[in-house]
Amino acid sequence: VDEIQSMNRTVFLLIEDLATCEFSEDAFVSILSQIQDNVDKLGFICDAKMG
Repeated sequence: VDEIQSMNRTVFLLIEDLATCEFSEDAFVSILSQIQDNVDKLGFICDAKMG
């Protein structure tokens, strides 16, 4: 659960970064990519826990 909470927090902070800052397109794409990676990891963890 700690791992999931940690990733949720990471995603939340990345989304805040997107919402509050003005980025170059490269930075924007990089943050979206990081969010996607974390969401994918959450999916794998949930799948593993569900069996």
